[in-house]
Amino acid sequence: MRYFKNCTVAIACVAVLVYLSIGIHYASYSPHRSNAYLWGVYHVHSTMSDGLQSPEEIAQQARASGIRLVLLTDHGSPNQASSSFHEIIDGVTIVGGSEANLPDGRLTFFGAQKIPQFRLSSFPPAAIDDAQEWGAFPVLTGYFASAHTLRGEAIAAAAFAFLTSYAQRVLSTPVRSRTRGRSRR
Repeated sequence: MRYFKNCTVAIACVAVLVYLSIGIHYASYSPHRSNAYLWGVYHVHSTMSDGLQSPEEIAQQARASGIRLVLLTDHGSPNQASSSFHEIIDGVTIVGGSEANLPDGRLTFFGAQKIPQFRLSSFPPAAIDDAQEWGAFPVLTGYFASAHTLRGEAIAAAAFAFLTSYAQRVLSTPVRSRTRGRSRR
């Protein structure tokens, strides 16, 4: 029994060390900086909903990190204040947007030119149409389905998301490989 406890403790210690070393590896990652790229972050919440910082504070932290574009996605259907927010603060462009909870998932959109005083449709394709009519760029960030409510559009949305992601990886890999090859010369 004592042997079993010692083995269990040893395995737990190794697991913790592996976990910590992986965390340190990711925490110390620093991407190659170049003026050829626009560094940005997406899906940021501000004090206009449940975030902890104002857009000004977000811009300060973004600038310190080398980020030049922040896409806000504050909660609301839509969030009137965040969706109409568009400013350049200390060299950082902040584009306002909203994150709306729909019955079958979440929709984020940003860059709206006009924000009407009514709620988004609860049907994802109609909600996407609403956001596009407002001049926004919509992104279906999560689409949920359970066995008894699985609809055709849920399968189509999942297939589209998978194929888009796959195509992006396939098409961008040769470009990234060529770009990396040039920078090493």
